[in-house]
Amino acid sequence: FQVLLRNPLASPWVLGVSSGAGFGLMLAAWLVVAGGGFAWLGDLSMRWSGLPAAGGGALLAIAVVWLLGRRIGTFDPVTLVLCGVIVSATFAAGIMLLQHLVPNGVRGDLVTWMMGRIPEVASPWLLGSVCGLSIIGFGLGSWQASGLDAACLGEDEARSVGVSLDHLRNGLLIAGGLLAAGSVVLVGPIAFVGLLSPHLARLLVGPRHGRLVPATVAAGAAVLL
Repeated sequence: FQVLLRNPLASPWVLGVSSGAGFGLMLAAWLVVAGGGFAWLGDLSMRWSGLPAAGGGALLAIAVVWLLGRRIGTFDPVTLVLCGVIVSATFAAGIMLLQHLVPNGVRGDLVTWMMGRIPEVASPWLLGSVCGLSIIGFGLGSWQASGLDAACLGEDEARSVGVSLDHLRNGLLIAGGLLAAGSVVLVGPIAFVGLLSPHLARLLVGPRHGRLVPATVAAGAAVLL
């Protein structure tokens, strides 16, 4: 997100992606409770049934930020980040509303999940899911490493080396939103890990994305723990 938007403060949380994913999952949980399906809420992080809802919320947040932040014929990263903050606050307000609509017995689990949690005893399913998300993110970042390097130079420079920033930006924003949604389903919307990890990794290995992508994955895991 930071490279694509050319803003060092960009992250899933700041852009509203994490809040959008959390709102989507919370809305799905409320609908299930309203229909009497309490068993689905036994452990939100242990089931993939909430991933479509979280992914839909994340993509909705990206779409709203993108539509609000783009000026006619131009691309303004600062405006996108400001719109992301507004969208994040709006979805956070929706999450607070949904928390008051679910029964007390379910509300405690949802609040704990919203605060972010890593189970003390991780199941094979959870470990496999985390590894799968890490592999997907690592693969996407490594595949587009040269394009991300070109994106750091600017629109004209990237175009001169054959990189279409519009296609790169659209594809990676969608992929990043879905990866953030998967992380929210697994451990909750933990803030600032996605903001700090790239900066920490960049200090250690430099700006080249061939090295920066795996270093960011490792730094994110270290910051989370």
